[in-house]
Amino acid sequence: MKKQIFKKLKLPQGSAILDLGCYDGSKNKWMRRKKYIYQGIDLLFEDSYVKKANFVPWLKKNKKKYNLILSEFSLQQIPRIHLWETVKNIQKILKPGGYFFLTSFNEADAHGPFFTEKEYLKIGRNLSILFKNHTTGIDKKKRKRSVTEILYMKRPE
Repeated sequence: MKKQIFKKLKLPQGSAILDLGCYDGSKNKWMRRKKYIYQGIDLLFEDSYVKKANFVPWLKKNKKKYNLILSEFSLQQIPRIHLWETVKNIQKILKPGGYFFLTSFNEADAHGPFFTEKEYLKIGRNLSILFKNHTTGIDKKKRKRSVTEILYMKRPE
């Protein structure tokens, strides 16, 4: 997540942050310095701040609520059969007024975009869109690669 966006959120110290698909949890040092409570979930890596787990079943069992949930290129890794249940579980554990940040590739290839515009709206159902950015870059193989970043905020209850 871009630090300039993070700064605009003005999360108070002690805010709980969940990072889905965080790999080594490299963001946790910066977040801990800011006095946030960081929890990462990843399939491949584990340390004191990152739990090694498949976050689809983990989200079902989790009872803790979070001020911010990050999903940077991880939600697109979930099999479609589990996607909407996972989105509902993310919304359940988001505190009122909490934020959900989603980043995903939208490949311009034979498969089409990973999430359609309708799907982005469905993911954000019951949430308002605060920020949306779409960028296109060129990767090393000279292919166009487009990325969509959306910051959602849960409506107050």
